[in-house]
Amino acid sequence: PWRFSFDRGTGRLWAADVGQNAYEEIDVVVRGGNYGWRKYEGNAVYSGDVVAGPFEAPVHVYDRSQGTVVTGGYVYRGTRVPFLVGQYVYADLGSGRVWALAYDGVAATANVQVATQDGISSFGEDTAGELLACDLFGGRILGLRAALPGTGTFPQTLSATGIFADVPTRAPAAGLVPYDVNMPLWSDDTLKERLVAL
Repeated sequence: PWRFSFDRGTGRLWAADVGQNAYEEIDVVVRGGNYGWRKYEGNAVYSGDVVAGPFEAPVHVYDRSQGTVVTGGYVYRGTRVPFLVGQYVYADLGSGRVWALAYDGVAATANVQVATQDGISSFGEDTAGELLACDLFGGRILGLRAALPGTGTFPQTLSATGIFADVPTRAPAAGLVPYDVNMPLWSDDTLKERLVAL
């Protein structure tokens, strides 16, 4: 298992278990529970010498088409992202996917991808229940926030972008500064203008 966490709302212990060859799994751990680790990978038999006995089934399993290294998270109890409250948020280091798993106390009722972020190797939470994520590749601590609502449709014309104060003369709008590069790429006789927004 890679990362255990307690749900501060219910006291449940969650575990994410990195698979061997084919499956990653999410478990709710109960006292004395036998999760079949080494004998099972997800819900599939891994070792040929499985002995009869009661095994606790995973709450959720995904295969290698979705990811390769599960990173356990937390049940979200913050206020910054209201639609995630009560859902177990976890990631996959291999695919960069971040999911929210809804659980009714017996079974998973939904599992929705809520973000993509490469390099999440661990999660934490602050005193308010807001989630933090460790970015292994970037060396950063990331916070979770809701995406800003869309501002409309994608501009269909150059004049609709707001990039130019005057389109015929291509005068940049306020805050845009023209720049050039030392070694421009070959562009098959295409003319380019480069602007940076500050």
